[in-house]
Amino acid sequence: IVCPPGKDIRPTSSKIRQAIFNILYSMDFDMRQALVLELFSGTGIVSIEAISRGAKKAVIVDNSHKANLFAEKNIHNLGMEDKINIIKQDAMEYVKNADISDVNLIFIDPPYRYEKYSELIESIFLKISNDAIVMAESDKIILNEDNEIGARIIKIKNWGKTFITFMKKKRTN
Repeated sequence: IVCPPGKDIRPTSSKIRQAIFNILYSMDFDMRQALVLELFSGTGIVSIEAISRGAKKAVIVDNSHKANLFAEKNIHNLGMEDKINIIKQDAMEYVKNADISDVNLIFIDPPYRYEKYSELIESIFLKISNDAIVMAESDKIILNEDNEIGARIIKIKNWGKTFITFMKKKRTN
């Protein structure tokens, strides 16, 4: 996996990726049925990991040309071009305009100072199925259980300054 130098693109560490997938397995998530959407994908490392673990397909979205070049190189080097589609677009714009109703595993990893996190998650929850799992990486807790955006917090796990929030849609009666 190639990654640009500097701090503009910060791939999710192998330790955290391992933990994420272990948590998904503990939740009985069937990776072989996974249709993955990775927003703010950077190098595409989480989708690459998901595909290597048996996911069907992935779409990675990043508006950075530089990030997409590295993702493209990684995907090509691993021979995953038929499994991962790269979209150069703003994450919010993509979510608002794309049909993501079949996606069942979403990973969001914006810059830690991203100001539209709640709005993005709300937009996602308006369009996904009840069974989809959304994982959001951040440097702090981004949502509480009593949030107004329709997210049910399943688990919040942190490793140092990195938090991953696992969510599903709140079920409505």
